[in-house]
Amino acid sequence: MLQLPGAKRELLITWRINRYARAPLPGDFNWAFVSGYLHQPGNTLAAFLEVNRESILDLYVYIVPDEEGAQQYLVTVTLLVCQECSDELFAECESQLSEHLSILQGSGGPLIFMQIAQEAVPDNLFHMMDFVARPEDFTMRDMYVMKRLSVDYLCFPE
Repeated sequence: MLQLPGAKRELLITWRINRYARAPLPGDFNWAFVSGYLHQPGNTLAAFLEVNRESILDLYVYIVPDEEGAQQYLVTVTLLVCQECSDELFAECESQLSEHLSILQGSGGPLIFMQIAQEAVPDNLFHMMDFVARPEDFTMRDMYVMKRLSVDYLCFPE
């Protein structure tokens, strides 16, 4: 019988628990953003997230409507980085995320990124709109209204 070493076993357990514990996202969003974009071979955003996994804590999204079958989804995406993240990497994260969301925005799919299309922002939106944030700037309100986008497969490449 094969056994995983302790560290790899812990990674596997964490990944498996997160698959069941995370809040579900609309399938059309998952298809457009995760399957249709991040999972594509050679995707430079996925590669960037993987290379910088030591500094990136989580990826959070806000999606309206948060239901299946919508014609379009208003979305914000925020990359939460660790406190020790350098200013240079912080700026690179902003640049990368902005560039990729702009590409997706222009693709004609169902996703409207409010950080790119500022005219789409509703008046009653009170959560994080930054592309990148450190923990001190990410509030409990942000955690409550946004959902963690599971990119564990990038953080745990083994």
